[in-house]
Amino acid sequence: MNNSGFGIFQGTWELVSSHATNSEIEIQNEDDEASDDAISNWLNDDGHSLLPLVQPAQGLRMEIHANGFNEQCTGESRVVWFDAEGCLSDTVQPFSGRCTLVGSTAYLRPETIPSWAIPQDNQYGNALLRYDDGDTQICDQLTQDGDRLLRSVNVVTDGLYLNRVLMVYARI
Repeated sequence: MNNSGFGIFQGTWELVSSHATNSEIEIQNEDDEASDDAISNWLNDDGHSLLPLVQPAQGLRMEIHANGFNEQCTGESRVVWFDAEGCLSDTVQPFSGRCTLVGSTAYLRPETIPSWAIPQDNQYGNALLRYDDGDTQICDQLTQDGDRLLRSVNVVTDGLYLNRVLMVYARI
């Protein structure tokens, strides 16, 4: 774990906007499978391309410190949410855990991961997944954009279905 330079992420952050998108990996014919490159590219994307599409959002606070992160609801938050067990949820279910810095990207992982969903590092390029049960892979990553914190939650289900949630936070 590399935590030099981690200080830029440390602090308390409040959700200010969000956008979610979904897609599918294009398969040319029935015998083809999704390429590992397509899955890796999706999981490693920082979500910056979604910035022009974000809409105001609120109700979630994240505190990042040297030993990890914790988050809490501060009101009603209406963002697309994948919980700590990889399930799409109707409500935001905050969790806490570890932050790991790789280059200029920090990756979030919950405190506990079910034994059957512990991801294998470096399977999809630099992405450190927070969840991988064989059917669903989730990468939860943080980058900075000026004075904003960008959280991109990238999800691949069944090697075919793609979801991305970009959450933008402001330091408080």
